[in-house]
Amino acid sequence: MESEKRKCLVLAIVLNIILPGAGYVYVGKVLQGIAALFLVGGIVAVSNLETVGISWVIINIVMVIDMVMLLKGPPGLTKNSPANPQ
Repeated sequence: MESEKRKCLVLAIVLNIILPGAGYVYVGKVLQGIAALFLVGGIVAVSNLETVGISWVIINIVMVIDMVMLLKGPPGLTKNSPANPQ
């Protein structure tokens, strides 16, 4: 998990926007990245032309939130908190 925290959050988000799942692969979550690629591909495939743009935006917002939570950890969890013993 320490190596995940050293990864660049901005780069992971940009990779996810360019190719869904690539940001997850970048931070070491390969299976999650492959699943994201197929999930996004499936959603876009079944969306009609009128809704594919909004679908893409919503999916990317969800992946950005997930990437922030993955790399930064849950809110309120600090280095010295009881839930995170050293």
